[in-house]
Amino acid sequence: MGMDTCTLDDLIAALQEAKDEHGGDVKVVFTSNYGDRARTQQAHRLYGRVEETQLVESAYSDSGYAVADSDEGMHDEYTERKVLVIE
Repeated sequence: MGMDTCTLDDLIAALQEAKDEHGGDVKVVFTSNYGDRARTQQAHRLYGRVEETQLVESAYSDSGYAVADSDEGMHDEYTERKVLVIE
């Protein structure tokens, strides 16, 4: 089982390519599908913080995963190795 996502090396390579093409001062956002009929893409700001965490299965999430919240006792339900979350 595993989430289909890029590796840190993949992300660095993509960002380096974008930097080479657009320069280092271009703004960066994260997008997600709002889930409406038009499949509206929402833009989310990035704060540049990186945190290591783990994922848990979640029927509520479209991806099937949620970020584990240690405050809610999810630590016993980890289903994925550690991942990096970028805020």
